[in-house]
Amino acid sequence: MNVQQLAAALSAHFGPKVVVLASGLDGTVADLFPEERASVAHAKEKRLAEFCTGRRLAHQALERLGLPPTALPMREDRRPAWPEGVLASISHTKGVAVVVAAHKGDAELLGVDVELDQDLAEHIHRVVLTPEEQAFINAADPSRRGRLALAHFSAKECLYKAQYPVTETFLEFQDVDLTLRDAEFSGVIHKPAAAQKLPPRLDGFWVQVGGWLAAGLRKP
Repeated sequence: MNVQQLAAALSAHFGPKVVVLASGLDGTVADLFPEERASVAHAKEKRLAEFCTGRRLAHQALERLGLPPTALPMREDRRPAWPEGVLASISHTKGVAVVVAAHKGDAELLGVDVELDQDLAEHIHRVVLTPEEQAFINAADPSRRGRLALAHFSAKECLYKAQYPVTETFLEFQDVDLTLRDAEFSGVIHKPAAAQKLPPRLDGFWVQVGGWLAAGLRKP
């Protein structure tokens, strides 16, 4: 698995105004500011590596945006406390962490999600997919159904991360109707508390590269 291939593929879609960084999960407590360490004081090894790697990449992304080194403690809703004027998103799965970041003047919404490129377990389909989305999956070649379901999962995760800083509204998978195409997706949110603060449709992309499936969304 090649994390740099993943970063390059995501960067090509996000464009030059978005910083995209990826790394294996090799972060340690030494990567953290003192204000961040309290969040993982009792974390197990896996969670510690994910958190520390994500924060290290986030620090680097802020530097790429021309900002000074800044601690990113966890807010009450568990999001990083990003500096004013910054939009960013962190995702991690087995073997990799990804961070995307941009100045708010260069993006209104920004989100990323990364998953291992493997079939989504069938018992999760009914949680993630609306009846219309399940019909789309069922009409596909059987050999592709698991991956297409995973693409729906990742796209909805990405869309959730992108909308939350604007709406501060928690969404369930069924709150989003997704239309999936080759390398692209469109999502419509039906939960009123979020929908009234967002465009009627949110468009993003998804890629399969280096052993991962990832989804991204940037509204300029």
